[in-house]
Amino acid sequence: MILTIKPTNQHGLVTVATTVPDWSDANTYGKARYIETLLIADIGVSKRFNRDMKKLRRAVVTLMQALNLYLYQLDIRLIVVDVVEMIAHNVTLERFAGYKREKFHEFPAHDLAILISSTYEGGIAYVNGICGRSAVGIIGFFADAPMEYASIFFHELAHLLGLSHDAKNDCSCRQTSLDSDEGCLKIEYV
Repeated sequence: MILTIKPTNQHGLVTVATTVPDWSDANTYGKARYIETLLIADIGVSKRFNRDMKKLRRAVVTLMQALNLYLYQLDIRLIVVDVVEMIAHNVTLERFAGYKREKFHEFPAHDLAILISSTYEGGIAYVNGICGRSAVGIIGFFADAPMEYASIFFHELAHLLGLSHDAKNDCSCRQTSLDSDEGCLKIEYV
């Protein structure tokens, strides 16, 4: 079962001002969901690895291993179809979406494209963009500790899957027993 979010404003989009969808009944019924992901490194990231794509790919594997600690709990798997270089820096999300559309035929088939940026310290993505032309995001990248951006990658992926920020903080987990956190996403802080 794949849940679809119904449009909640006059433009048919889930936005920061709308309510966060209730995912408490979401269930993948034990079946993992796969998202084919193209990772594109800006020139700053590439230069940090002396434009050695083998070294860059090793760093990306470290990032993906840390990211999967979050995703496995939700039965979501990201498959990296390729890691490529983009000869640009300081790229906006809109410009990156245009670049992806322009170059789409040159890339391997993918559901999502993420720009790994040397100049962006956070992340940005379109809310509910995964199923359309807006299936793009940008995350920062710290070459000396790539796993540090796993939580930001996860955060932006959640936006792409339809979750927005919620001003309320009244979430609670349904516990199946007193010593169980079943039903809760466990995010460990290091």
